[in-house]
Amino acid sequence: MGKLIQYIKQPLWEKWYVGEKIGQGIYSEVYKIYSENKIATLKVKPIFADSNESLYRKIAVAEKEADIMCRLKECPYIIEYHGKMLQKITDLFYLFMIKMECLTPLTEQVNMFFNENTVYRIARDIGKALEYIHENGIIHCDVKPDNFFRDSSGRYKLGDFNVSKYVGEDRNVAGTVGYIAPEISESGAVCSYQTDIYSFGVSLFQISHGLDIFSPNFSEIIMKACSCDVRDRYKTIDEMLYDIDNIKAEYYVDTAEYFC
Repeated sequence: MGKLIQYIKQPLWEKWYVGEKIGQGIYSEVYKIYSENKIATLKVKPIFADSNESLYRKIAVAEKEADIMCRLKECPYIIEYHGKMLQKITDLFYLFMIKMECLTPLTEQVNMFFNENTVYRIARDIGKALEYIHENGIIHCDVKPDNFFRDSSGRYKLGDFNVSKYVGEDRNVAGTVGYIAPEISESGAVCSYQTDIYSFGVSLFQISHGLDIFSPNFSEIIMKACSCDVRDRYKTIDEMLYDIDNIKAEYYVDTAEYFC
């Protein structure tokens, strides 16, 4: 995919202008955008079609991510949604854009001081995000460290709802290889709340791998979350959060311990 900035008509909202490209997915590009002393993030999805019918269908699919983010915008543990825009380039070529807060992904915070407290904070914050998502009848479908972000106060947030779905939707998605629950990759089961929990458990296992000191209680929580047998896995994220919150209070990280 070439740089989409050449097609974007500027200024955007309220004199917002596109700056540097900071990321790229399979179906989108991500840029920083600026307005005076403000900074935000712009996710840009190109929509190509060979007919009006196909165009409208693809726009509706792109709209769903923004609609889900808007529905979840009251949760402090989910990346803030600021708005959407559809720009026409040609009759069958549009750009769909989502504006959101500018945060650094966890995986890019190379100077992060990682210890058990850090992992505990991530587990609790992202767990709260999943709790809110599931309460709203949504399955994230792509929980992984690449989609974990941190704000200036030290709070972790969950982002990227590109493949998320509402419970009961016929459309099924698999997520990212390595984080996909076995019942999906092996049996073709439909995504569920428990598949999100599995991906979350694998993410926490990956983040905590290599720590010299790790409490047995916390390890048991992580291993139960990413159990290959769905019958042994947490049934709800609430159950997992209950166990997390029962860990001693001193495990909760002080944001002063962060360096990034």
